[in-house]
Amino acid sequence: MSTRTVARGPVTGDTRPLGVRLTAAWRELTGREPVGRAGLTTARVSRRSSFKGAEVSRLVADWMVSAGPPDRELSGDMRLLRARARELRRNNPYIRQYVNLLKANVLGHSGFQLQAQVRNSNGELLQDVNHAIERGFRLWAGSPVSADGRLPLNEMAQLALETTAGDGETFVRLIEDQAVNRFGLALQLIDADLVDEGMNAYPSTREPEVRLGVEIDRWGRATGYWINEQPSYTPGNPQRTWQRYRVPAAEILHIYRPMRPNQSRGITWFAPAMFAIQQLNGLTEAELVASRGGAAKMGFIVTKDPTNASSPADDGTGEEPTPVELEANPGSIEELQPGQEFQAWDPNHPTTAFADFVKTVLRQIATGLGVSYNALANDLENVNYSSIRSGLLIERDLWRMLQSWWEASFMTPVYRRWLNAALLTGELQLRNRDWRLYTDVRWQKRGWPWVDPKNDLEAGELALRLRLTSRSRILAETGDDYEEVLEEQAAEEKLAKAKGISLEPAAAPQPAPDDEDAPDDEESGARSRTARRPRFSTDETQPAANGSAH
Repeated sequence: MSTRTVARGPVTGDTRPLGVRLTAAWRELTGREPVGRAGLTTARVSRRSSFKGAEVSRLVADWMVSAGPPDRELSGDMRLLRARARELRRNNPYIRQYVNLLKANVLGHSGFQLQAQVRNSNGELLQDVNHAIERGFRLWAGSPVSADGRLPLNEMAQLALETTAGDGETFVRLIEDQAVNRFGLALQLIDADLVDEGMNAYPSTREPEVRLGVEIDRWGRATGYWINEQPSYTPGNPQRTWQRYRVPAAEILHIYRPMRPNQSRGITWFAPAMFAIQQLNGLTEAELVASRGGAAKMGFIVTKDPTNASSPADDGTGEEPTPVELEANPGSIEELQPGQEFQAWDPNHPTTAFADFVKTVLRQIATGLGVSYNALANDLENVNYSSIRSGLLIERDLWRMLQSWWEASFMTPVYRRWLNAALLTGELQLRNRDWRLYTDVRWQKRGWPWVDPKNDLEAGELALRLRLTSRSRILAETGDDYEEVLEEQAAEEKLAKAKGISLEPAAAPQPAPDDEDAPDDEESGARSRTARRPRFSTDETQPAANGSAH
């Protein structure tokens, strides 16, 4: 029967004393000398490793790590991280800028727009059904949808997204009740502090497992949430009674981005950059104070001749004299006492390396937050077309990832619950009350304008000629809807026709040829006329009679 090796040889073949073998095993596993009885042996030793990242030596002595289940790692730090992230959201300008960028790029000014895609058995869109669904959802989303009757859907989505980034998670309760509004569905945001992370229970035959306030089944699926509720109390009464109650998971949208499998709660998105942000705050504050002091040109009063200096008995009280203070007023000159000299103090701040150092730290912070440095710091200095285009394209891909995640985590579940509630209340009348027949939708998300409009439009035109894309996809890149564009164009043409105005584009004026450049013969004139033809003319796009193109 084989045995596991401890230290440097099999246990059965090592004849050293047990204490020696245990010491060697401890040294081999941890790279640290065991503490002796006197508690004085603390030297570290090096340990060879197949991976450089697992090296144990004096160079990584300050690299403290811990290993354990994800919920155990969260339990001790999540409340402190959440509190610090909230403080940064309130007071730090860079975190405020990141939150604004997040909401502006993921949701935009109008949020996600519903486009119903219900089809019949032949695959054709049911226009009347789709328009009825879109009108009903637009009416509900534009009215107050929060349980307190204050926020429409887009503003509530912005608050939920900002809370998710700052707290690491958002809890949205879906309240289905005909009393909340005419469609029978309202949303309630629950603060993450109220979901009791101190509620933990091992599974048993009679009770389910609870992790950080989240009740789960044997597969790790959430079945309920334990929430603390603070009942109403008289203002000024310091005594507050907290009551815990359970909400079924079917009524809760728990929105977060897990970093590890089996993670029950979320962690703030600011975590990778929080330490650098706080240190930068301290540095900036110190430099600001030092720079203000340097601008004031403060100094000290030095007594060079003690014999001429004033003594405590000069004023007849026998007390220590009050130190002389000078006010740093521009253009003022004060006279010193005999025997005193003014010694200037010029701290020379900010230092010349301050700007470069701040820029380096901000790049690290921007990388940790997943945005570009130029957008986070509002710094477009030394930026050229190629660099800004490359940075924007990479950043927009990250925004699109977050848009897809938000669609699956918030918009689609909310739409399906609204669809069911609207059909049950009768506010939405369709051919069938089974909401599962009308779940095919597409969300029109916020798009971005082209970085180089002329070149991008020409590229889109070429892709249309080669049938590699569609007008709907091209417009979706900028956040527009092709159907809405057609409807607007039809309305414009109808209005222009009623006013007697033609919307046909005017022909571009052709420059007259100079006399010096006039062609000498008919052949050169033909070449000149050919060169002045438009790049994409009508003749070039029409097939010839024999099937070939001109």
